[in-house]
Amino acid sequence: MLLSLLTLGIWSAWATVRNRRYIYGNTELAGNRFDFHGNPWAILRGRVLAVAFFLAYVIGGDFSVFVPAVTIVLLVILFPWMLASAMRFRLSNTSWRNLRFDFAASFRNSYAQLGLPLLLVLLTLTWFIVLKIQVEGSQTYIESLKWNGMAILLLLLASFFLVPLAIHRIRALTFNALRYGRHMFSANLRLTRFLGLYALTSLVFIASMVVMIAIIFFLGKMTGGLDAALIETVQGKRVGTMIIIYLVVILCYLLPLAFWNVSTANYTFSAVELEGLKVSMEMDVWEYWWYLWTNAVVAAVSLGLAIPWTRIRMLRYKLSCLTVKGEFQVYHGHTTGRQAAAGDEIGDAFDIDFGF
Repeated sequence: MLLSLLTLGIWSAWATVRNRRYIYGNTELAGNRFDFHGNPWAILRGRVLAVAFFLAYVIGGDFSVFVPAVTIVLLVILFPWMLASAMRFRLSNTSWRNLRFDFAASFRNSYAQLGLPLLLVLLTLTWFIVLKIQVEGSQTYIESLKWNGMAILLLLLASFFLVPLAIHRIRALTFNALRYGRHMFSANLRLTRFLGLYALTSLVFIASMVVMIAIIFFLGKMTGGLDAALIETVQGKRVGTMIIIYLVVILCYLLPLAFWNVSTANYTFSAVELEGLKVSMEMDVWEYWWYLWTNAVVAAVSLGLAIPWTRIRMLRYKLSCLTVKGEFQVYHGHTTGRQAAAGDEIGDAFDIDFGF
């Protein structure tokens, strides 16, 4: 971080390589450690393109309201390319037992697999923008409330099919195109399972929000009302009450996220095979939730300085729940060519997680 600040961000590409080499080099499977061979210059070139996209999204609205909208549409359209590019760069630069991984799906395969969810997302975004335009043109508060409500309802209803569909297609593409040397991984993933997990996650979310509202309401009653508590917090009083409220919000917000991440990861990894090797993931929702919210609190209290510690802590937990069963064979492979890092860097700029 220090070197990146001193070089105005240029060193960050080399920092990425150093971080990945450190983490991969300390990750061991069957007595052998992984390694990362990425080229910092490829990352730097990709990062320049990522910064251009990010600036267009963040400050483009100062010039025209259409610039951020066009940027988002471009990101949606480019997502299959970004996914394939990012996975190919990361995997082709990752090795184990001196043999590299690779991503076998072409850009055409990526668009064929993700074309339907992308089309549905674009249609949903277009409809949402039309509804928001109606809000801007509303003459009364009731009319504005109606159009806002319809826009939110649209996103909620669309998410019940789009989110499971998109995640299913992404995971199926990722794990069935994953290659170690010349040997292909496989994963038989069912869309119905993702739909069911998303429905259960929605129920967990509703339950979490009910509990959160009940606790905040109770605390408000105990302290003479939330408005009074907020005013007195600004004045330096009752700070403890607001800290408790913020903690409750974090706890309740992260529980459905933990449930979704754990349930989908357990199902996805447990479906992965490689020529007689069977992968299994057995994370626990409550343990994962514990790591999530304690990491969030530690990162906030340390003003972000403890983020490396929280990352290693979470990674160590995930790997402790991952097992590979079966007998390792003699694996063969070939050298992969140099890969561009643009898709990987654009994904990082917009916090799109391509990793697994």
